[in-house]
Amino acid sequence: MRWWVRTVAPARQNRQLQHTYAAAEAVQALAGKGVRGFSNGAEVLVGSHALFHEENGVCGELHAQVEAAEAQGQTVMLVGKDDNVLGFVGVADAPRPDSA
Repeated sequence: MRWWVRTVAPARQNRQLQHTYAAAEAVQALAGKGVRGFSNGAEVLVGSHALFHEENGVCGELHAQVEAAEAQGQTVMLVGKDDNVLGFVGVADAPRPDSA
């Protein structure tokens, strides 16, 4: 089981979130870029800023926010449905005090 499933599933139950999504079908890994699949007849794309530029040519109104997050050292993953960018998640590790 993936680490994020072990993290998200209990959090969903603890927060009593009732909304669920259909499982993705025909999921395709895009090496080093992201994943593509279909859910409820819609194409769903999750991946890098570069992937969204390759696939759609743009990342919509979020472009400046995505670039700002990347400039702060965050790894950004965008989420899209069909040809629309829905949002993004930026993650970063804080350097450990004992790291060189």
